[in-house]
Amino acid sequence: MEKVIPLFHDLIPLDNTISITDREKFIYSIPGEEINLGDIVGKPFPKGSTIPQVLNSGKSKSGEVPKEAYGVPFKTTGIPIKSDDGKIIGTINLALNLSTQHTLLESTETIISSSQQLASTSEEIAASSQILSESIAYIQSLSKGVMDHIESTSKILDFVNGVAANCNLLGLNAAIEAARAGESGRGFAVVAKEIRKLAESSASSVKEIKEILNGINNDMNNLFNKINEASESILVQASATEEIAASAEQLTSCAQDIGKVAKVI
Repeated sequence: MEKVIPLFHDLIPLDNTISITDREKFIYSIPGEEINLGDIVGKPFPKGSTIPQVLNSGKSKSGEVPKEAYGVPFKTTGIPIKSDDGKIIGTINLALNLSTQHTLLESTETIISSSQQLASTSEEIAASSQILSESIAYIQSLSKGVMDHIESTSKILDFVNGVAANCNLLGLNAAIEAARAGESGRGFAVVAKEIRKLAESSASSVKEIKEILNGINNDMNNLFNKINEASESILVQASATEEIAASAEQLTSCAQDIGKVAKVI
């Protein structure tokens, strides 16, 4: 047996130690690279270990030894050794180093936690994007309303401009008639002159207002275009956020699967 056990020790890819006991003490031991129980041959086995359970039950038993005990966490499994007449005369014990498993489990928990946080943040961003999209849609509606009002105002100004032109023409005709009337038409000529001034002033004011409105209309068109661009960007962002959230869920699922595999050891 002592010739065969080293072969099993080397065959197992994980760091391990194998020991053999009789019913009272260790009689053979192969230390691992990190698992080092010290010089245990000839010494009694711990009463709190799985070895007494194997001896008493005649069945294999497994348990975990924390890092605090020997500096390395490991899983130990013991099986009974029976004589030809079926009596339990000792045990064979295999201890597997769990350092890699613990590291893997800790990494898995970190990945799961980060993925869940990423998914939660993505959902918050998606919700904010939805609110922002609704706000932009409302601004678009307001912008269109302002542009419609500017168009209506331009029509009114065109009407006022037409009235001013007619008044100017009437003032000119009145001035001509007043000149024909001579001295008796002098007072009427003064009124006709003021009417023409008012018409010209109105036409000038209408022109200035239309220029201002055209400037506002151009600015509103630029704003409307920028809002449309922002709206499209938000839609792209929302779509990307949904993909991130879906990827985070897949990552969480994969990490959980890795955790399950690690626990199999």
